[in-house]
Amino acid sequence: MPVNMEMIENGRVIRYVISDPWRIVDFTATFPEAKTILDAALYPVHGVVNLYAAAKDPMGVLNVRKHPSFSHVNGGYTAFCHASLLARRITETALRIARFNRYKFFDTEQEGMAFVRELMAQEDLARQNSK
Repeated sequence: MPVNMEMIENGRVIRYVISDPWRIVDFTATFPEAKTILDAALYPVHGVVNLYAAAKDPMGVLNVRKHPSFSHVNGGYTAFCHASLLARRITETALRIARFNRYKFFDTEQEGMAFVRELMAQEDLARQNSK
């Protein structure tokens, strides 16, 4: 599948692996499931998007800005990994249009996951301190 979505980190992270040839409809088809996950979450749900095998951007790629996590109250940070310069610029433009600023780019998925795990550790600590 050109767009693979899975839940990891005990349901706290939605992980996408996108590979060519992918179409925007492959990605937008995951939106209903992502919204269901966000609606049911009791904490922020972060995203990790691995673009290692995606060399081309499909027609309509700016529609990524409509992903539910970019506007949902339970949407956390999104770590984009292995993005080419072109993919990075297009993603930045789409997220600027969506007014979403909780994202960061990483050279590897391991770096992106380390960032997300640190965020989750901070959230856990804040939750413990508020009890």
